[in-house]
Amino acid sequence: NHAIHDPRGFGDLNIQVEPSTLSMIAHFANGDARVALNILEMAVYNAPENHQTLTISPEIIEQMTSQKSLLYDKNGEEHYNFLLYINRCVTVMLTGLSTG
Repeated sequence: NHAIHDPRGFGDLNIQVEPSTLSMIAHFANGDARVALNILEMAVYNAPENHQTLTISPEIIEQMTSQKSLLYDKNGEEHYNFLLYINRCVTVMLTGLSTG
């Protein structure tokens, strides 16, 4: 919640998020603040904007957390899957920026 309102986080944006949605993030992050902040950041970048308000819904959080953990295996298939995932995230962000 602090990251949403603090100017060092997303305080300069008008973000609408229900407490239950924040609970989803906390539950998924399992006590890891870095994971929670990463999920929140991706949710903000992918949230639809309506009248200058970004709305973070449970559906967006489900999208951002559809793959709970990616095991990093530099020499294996998960390395390839990880790169595809990062590429997808960046594409979604860039697409959102170009239409905004």
